Amino acid sequence: MAFWAILSGLASAASWGAGDFAGGLASRRVPAVRMVLASQLIGTLALVALGVALGEPPAAPGDVALAAVA
Repeated sequence: MAFWAILSGLASAASWGAGDFAGGLASRRVPAVRMVLASQLIGTLALVALGVALGEPPAAPGDVALAAVA
């Protein structure tokens, strides 16, 4: 159990760092707002695909509205 927790933490740190570095490089070439919107869209699509693959039920409309505001 501890192995998977450590592996998940390392994978999380590596993906966060790689994303931060790549976002900084990409924002030199395109406007920052476009970069942020593109990264949020990609992240949302990845999470929806993961939810579908794991068989999770869809979120309630109220939850989606609160998430969008946040």
